Amino acid sequence: MHRLCLFVLLLAHVTGHAGTVQDEAAGSAAEAPADDPPVAAQRRALELSARNNPYAITPHRPNYLLPLSYSHRPKSELLNLGDRRLDNSEIKFQLSFKLAIWAEPFAQPVDLFFAYTGRSFWQAYNSKLSAPFRDTNHEPEIFLLTHHDWQWGAVSDINLRLGLNHQSNGQSLPLSRSWNRVYAGISGRWRQFFADAVFWQRLPEDPKTSPEDPEGDDNPGIENTVGRAEFTLAWVIQKKTINLNWRNNLRSDLKGGLTGAFTFPLNSRMKGYLEFFTGYGETLLDYNRSNERLSFGIALNDWP
Repeated sequence: MHRLCLFVLLLAHVTGHAGTVQDEAAGSAAEAPADDPPVAAQRRALELSARNNPYAITPHRPNYLLPLSYSHRPKSELLNLGDRRLDNSEIKFQLSFKLAIWAEPFAQPVDLFFAYTGRSFWQAYNSKLSAPFRDTNHEPEIFLLTHHDWQWGAVSDINLRLGLNHQSNGQSLPLSRSWNRVYAGISGRWRQFFADAVFWQRLPEDPKTSPEDPEGDDNPGIENTVGRAEFTLAWVIQKKTINLNWRNNLRSDLKGGLTGAFTFPLNSRMKGYLEFFTGYGETLLDYNRSNERLSFGIALNDWP
């Protein structure tokens, strides 16, 4: 279990200096006077201060540890397990951080960020298989994010972003999965609601000449199941957050994935985290296979 302890310590460090940025932002959105600076501006100031602090990095997506995670149909056919089977119960965790690497290039209201998100599915309770990691998805990205904080009617903190994203599970054939995308997104707030929409285009890859070919597309048609866009809506009320995230392929069959999450404060640093997922692509190994999962654990930051 030393790997789990190491992860908890790393998770605490990632959000230790700036992990409260999003909590403060969510609270101030509902409580701050109208003449206070925009929430997004407060967050940007803290993120840029972290750039000059060698002991701090800032959260990008939610950081969580879910030791109670039950999957309806864990996929084992590709893993060559013979008569052995994957456990339905495993540990799911995510570590996500970003770093501002260039503030206002060309004197424009835009910042350049690097970010990394790692999501793991660990068969920690499966002693028969020596507790392997079933899949780990690595997702580095680089993106431009505006900080003009436009306002449209009652919607405030409107910002745009444009980026390049790579996602891979770092495995060899036949378990190798990876793809590259360019994306554009927009986010904004209305009172206690936070909304975000992202649309992406997959960068094309040549088809494989054979299943053993290390070159070419490891997961053909992934955009038809995992999706071509992602929509997030979060409602923050009395330090609790209800979050809905929907990935969609923008086709008539509406394939993708739906995640519903609820966080509530445990103490000044940690939140209880309940999550339900249904659909395709929770892990890259399951890009073309639907699954359902219910998880519970702790989180250190939310989306807003």
